Amino acid sequence: MSFDVFVQRFFRGDAADVDEHAVREWLRPYVVEVDADSSFARLAVGDGEADLYGWSTLSRGFMVNHVSGTDPWRLLVDIAGAANLTVLPVGCPAAVTDATALEHLPGELRASAVILTTRDALLHLITEA
Repeated sequence: MSFDVFVQRFFRGDAADVDEHAVREWLRPYVVEVDADSSFARLAVGDGEADLYGWSTLSRGFMVNHVSGTDPWRLLVDIAGAANLTVLPVGCPAAVTDATALEHLPGELRASAVILTTRDALLHLITEA
């Protein structure tokens, strides 16, 4: 699915740094290709793949697209939960994994944000958009 999904951390309504080391360690087992010059990485996760942009600047968040299968979506939810990240699919509400994360979102995102209650909830949110 060629759909841009941004992943960002927020703190007190502002964009905040992501724990780059933790996110890189979560992603590393799934990286099958890296182009450091363009900050691109291709991920292979179970039944699917995804293109990731921002590999060399993970502290600022990242973007994925060309996601196939369901396992890459589940991985995004797992990483978001572990690193307190917000998933921002273009054209969809912001998605968080914990209600306490809602208070840190900017007001314009908080009003329509959803809480991902299952690992498959992100895929459902995107396919329903």
